[in-house]
Amino acid sequence: MSGKAIVSTKAVKVADHLPIVVEDENGWEKVEAAVRRWMLENKSNIIVKLTAEYKKKGQEVVELSDDDESKKVRKFEVQVLLM
Repeated sequence: MSGKAIVSTKAVKVADHLPIVVEDENGWEKVEAAVRRWMLENKSNIIVKLTAEYKKKGQEVVELSDDDESKKVRKFEVQVLLM
């Protein structure tokens, strides 16, 4: 999985927001460290925006039958990739 987190606050210019690649626990530790650092600097309203990317892996048509009627339902398998 891969993803992208942007750490921001109202007190910091958009150009100084912190984009961090999040692919594993190490990436999340970087996000936590950035938030911790800004908290120690007394910045308020810290926001972390996570962008996730996903794609369909497959589609399966399943037939469900009740006593009165039968229904066809599509089931999707989705693979989530954090971006």
